[in-house]
Amino acid sequence: MPALSMTQAMRRLEAHQVDPVYILFGEQTYLQQEYLTTLTDRILEGAARDFNYDVLYADNDDLAETLSLARTLPMMAPHRVVVFHGLQQLRKADLQHLIDYATHPSETTALFCCSTDSDANKLPQALRQKAMGIACKR
Repeated sequence: MPALSMTQAMRRLEAHQVDPVYILFGEQTYLQQEYLTTLTDRILEGAARDFNYDVLYADNDDLAETLSLARTLPMMAPHRVVVFHGLQQLRKADLQHLIDYATHPSETTALFCCSTDSDANKLPQALRQKAMGIACKR
């Protein structure tokens, strides 16, 4: 996984380089939320959030719904943002679906997968190679 600092991620966004899959990992959930807010605000700048921003949780929602939303085109905006919390809770079979999506992602969606696990190496290598990782630590 190409690992980025938050500063590097913001520089990429300022250059209009929106990556299709991001993995935010780390035990500091408040920092994850701070990073998500900053990145999302930059990606959706001026866009209608009601149509282009979705947040799902592994506790309540399934990955299939998340990936379906990620494949949905944005409405009246260049990008949409889909956030999935609880990546560390997914089973291996579900992770394979995420790897499949990351292999052929929607270029108009920024999918943020959040994990409270501080070790990104616990994720499958195929996923780490396809996604941009952002460590949420100070």
